Amino acid sequence: KMQKDIVPTDKHQHLYMNSINYAFNNMKLYRDTNTSGIRLYDRLHLDEVVYGTKYRGYDTSDVFKLEESYVNSFDKNSVFLIVLVDEPANLVTRDDGLGFTADIAEMAKEKQLFIDAYSDSNIEQKILINIKNFTIQQVFNKVLYFVEDTY
Repeated sequence: KMQKDIVPTDKHQHLYMNSINYAFNNMKLYRDTNTSGIRLYDRLHLDEVVYGTKYRGYDTSDVFKLEESYVNSFDKNSVFLIVLVDEPANLVTRDDGLGFTADIAEMAKEKQLFIDAYSDSNIEQKILINIKNFTIQQVFNKVLYFVEDTY
């Protein structure tokens, strides 16, 4: 769980970017040793863009440079960014109490930050889905169709 009360310093920023770089390098290692050809990462770097800025006050612009480096190490047509968003009122009903944001207005801001991060991503094959009116099966089908149609 992230700490909200850390005051960022240059040392923190350096450690932060090193940890992001480490994560991307581990993904490259996984790519080289994974025989299935399928890689799934749950909100990997978009979390860092949103929460690194919001809670740590870090400049996260380098995250997309690292993303670009990572994506360029693959066939670009085989890398997909799939972002699911929901309405803040729906998120509140599913909240487990472990997150930092419980206020609907703050959740709306975070949702927009994720949409902005999605837009800023260098990944060419991407889709943003508001799951507001979809069942789990409908979301799955939409994602599957997107991947099959694009790949």
